[in-house]
Amino acid sequence: ASRRNDHERTVHLYTVRNYFTAEQILCLDEARIDARSQHREHGYGQGRRVHGLRYYIRNQAGHSCLAFISLGGVLGVCISPARGINKEMFLLDFRTHILPHLNPFPGPRSVVTMDNAIVHYVPELFDLIRQAGAYLHFFPAYGYDLNPVEKVISKARAWLARNRDVAESNPLLAIRRAFASVTATHIAGYYLSCGIA
Repeated sequence: ASRRNDHERTVHLYTVRNYFTAEQILCLDEARIDARSQHREHGYGQGRRVHGLRYYIRNQAGHSCLAFISLGGVLGVCISPARGINKEMFLLDFRTHILPHLNPFPGPRSVVTMDNAIVHYVPELFDLIRQAGAYLHFFPAYGYDLNPVEKVISKARAWLARNRDVAESNPLLAIRRAFASVTATHIAGYYLSCGIA
């Protein structure tokens, strides 16, 4: 929070409120999710102290998830069995899965919003968005609370924590179900809470 720039945040909020509509904005972000290590951190013991055994899995690769959403819901999730993604992987996922959803500005899903991760600064990506007639907008630095996808990922993690049996037996299926549990109504609330009217 101390590294946030208030001026950048103000400019961002002014831009999304006055120049874009919620229907135009498509948000995306990556997260590393290990479905097999989603354990509850709190419990209820009916007046007694709760003790639980947790299995710690050292050095597990997990999955890299690129989630992209619009006001209509979760458009898709690209899942890679890796520790993270590089520029080539991100560009391939964008071209294959996100680009078909884009429309020319000012149509619906015509503004791509993402954070300032280094893998997002790819000249080929800017060309793809420009050729689609769409507009690219970056969130301000350290503006995680302004990105609705962060809330979607948080809800997916909570689903995995509640459904550990599925997550441990079939991690890929569990991750897909976790993101499928996020509805358009949830996303509308997330947009509103992030300042997107």
